[in-house]
Amino acid sequence: MDNLKFYANIASELIAMAKQDQEFRFGWFKHRNDPEWHKSEALMDKDYTAQLKKIVKKIGWPTINKVGVKASHAAWLLVQHASSDPIFQHKCLKLMERAKSGTIDQRQIAYLTDRLAIAEKRPQRFGTQYQTPSSNLLPPFPLKDPDKVDQLRAKYGLGPMKPYYDVVAMEKEEKKGVNFSSLDGYKKKE
Repeated sequence: MDNLKFYANIASELIAMAKQDQEFRFGWFKHRNDPEWHKSEALMDKDYTAQLKKIVKKIGWPTINKVGVKASHAAWLLVQHASSDPIFQHKCLKLMERAKSGTIDQRQIAYLTDRLAIAEKRPQRFGTQYQTPSSNLLPPFPLKDPDKVDQLRAKYGLGPMKPYYDVVAMEKEEKKGVNFSSLDGYKKKE
């Protein structure tokens, strides 16, 4: 076992940020055409990216052995949404890739790899990113190697593409009936 310090306060901070991030984003279906909502989203992402940068500077990537499973997942979620700073996203991806076996969820590497590929207008490798069309269909963004995607997904702990696609499509359909009226916009903490 590594003699690494466990960062309980940082773990709590990461979990709190991710919780607010997800509560806010749950309103996307209702507010997707609202420019003010998107401004709030961008402000939240910028603030949380700045906070995550400080954390990464202090402790490196928040691995499971440093902050626990839930907080490590929270850090990944926040870096996924740091799209205004792709250099930072790439830095975090490299840190995740170099992390010791068992200290990072390999699926997170796949998701961030694909997120960056789509942002850079390249085909994705793992098939984790889906387009948001106006119809009920939810097609994945183009794949780099469609014939080998399931093999690659398996190496990173992801299931086959088809069942994953079915779940993503079902979740999109289910969110249409959710009442989002109780969710407020993101407000920066003073």
